[in-house]
Amino acid sequence: MASPKFGRTVKLSLQLGPTEAVPLVAWVGGQPVGDKLSLACEFTVRSIAGPYPQECEVVVHGLARTTREMMLKLFDAAEELALKTRDVLKFGRVVLEAGYGEDYGVLFIGDIAPDGMRVMYTRPGHSVTLRALDGRLKWKGRFNNKTSGSNTDLQTMRSVLALQSDYVTGVDADRSFAERFPSLVKKKLGFPGYESGFAIFGESRSNNKKICEDLGITPFFRDTEIVYIPSDSATLEEAVVLTAKGNGALLDAQPLGRGRFRVRSELEHRLRVGRQVVLSDDLGRPIGGSGGLFRVDASAAIGGVRTADFNHECDLTPTGLVL
Repeated sequence: MASPKFGRTVKLSLQLGPTEAVPLVAWVGGQPVGDKLSLACEFTVRSIAGPYPQECEVVVHGLARTTREMMLKLFDAAEELALKTRDVLKFGRVVLEAGYGEDYGVLFIGDIAPDGMRVMYTRPGHSVTLRALDGRLKWKGRFNNKTSGSNTDLQTMRSVLALQSDYVTGVDADRSFAERFPSLVKKKLGFPGYESGFAIFGESRSNNKKICEDLGITPFFRDTEIVYIPSDSATLEEAVVLTAKGNGALLDAQPLGRGRFRVRSELEHRLRVGRQVVLSDDLGRPIGGSGGLFRVDASAAIGGVRTADFNHECDLTPTGLVL
């Protein structure tokens, strides 16, 4: 990583089934590959250590009309089925890869959110916004344990379904439902009077957190699977080296207290939650009191095919690991 990198690589596809994938973007080494694919897109991928769904949003410009119409038709059918069955949306899975030249890898794999597709006319063409969550289906059937009143119209149910995305992205679900649908909400109380029925809120979340603390582990989602690592350690992959020396990838490093740092670097697909990181300054000296050894606890990858930014911002926690 000590040499400058040229030629962005961005690949985006929508998996509609075990063997069916629709390519939407394909740039390799700064050049478009394939026909009838988007020539411009922007993405934001946010991840955090903990049992919370990881989030991705991609805006794709200039897709072929036939591709847009096919996606809309399938999305509307999946949404209608979710409304009828009171089940989570089952539309497709977003796969995003990025890097430089042939050095690229997976940034995100996750399922389309309930409000996860929007098409807009933005002169001179159309844009398609895809929003996906890694880990959403792990909480299937546990969005809430509240019942609606009878004779609820379809449009209201659409709003309720869309609001579930607030729940899985960290918004206070109880307050959101109570404020927007006071006539529909019935609170279900458990013994000895606490509200129950939430998978990652209230008592369930507290109990799960306590179990992980007792075991000394940190759980998080990665590519639709749950990964567990020791709370003071990192994953076993080779450490990512970020250096400010010469033309290194490290652009900025700011202390956050308690030995932690927030760093900004060139986009590096290996900078994912749990990964070990080595930091060094413009003279090659280790940064921080941990000998420059850290773990990624939170990550935001922001970039696109032609955007000004093509960077990673990460919160790093010191570890006791050795190279």
